[in-house]
Amino acid sequence: MPRTSRRRTPGLCREELALLAGISATWYRYLEQGRKIRVSEQVLNALAVALRLDRHERDHLLQLAGHAPAPEAEEREPLPAEVGAFRVRVR
Repeated sequence: MPRTSRRRTPGLCREELALLAGISATWYRYLEQGRKIRVSEQVLNALAVALRLDRHERDHLLQLAGHAPAPEAEEREPLPAEVGAFRVRVR
């Protein structure tokens, strides 16, 4: 974000965070105030991206808003060494 003015505290202000998340500052203020609104998972994920939350922090945000966290990604088996050594030659 470009610097607009001198700040008393570091970090994003409410309006900047709302802008980064693609929501209105009023809607974000309602979220902050804990008003009885139905916030979508899409909005919560946009806020998580704007705030640079990790997976656990994002899941906690979803739970606070009454949404189930996304299922864990499946652990994948490592590829055998033979597959990793295979290379395609392009001419």
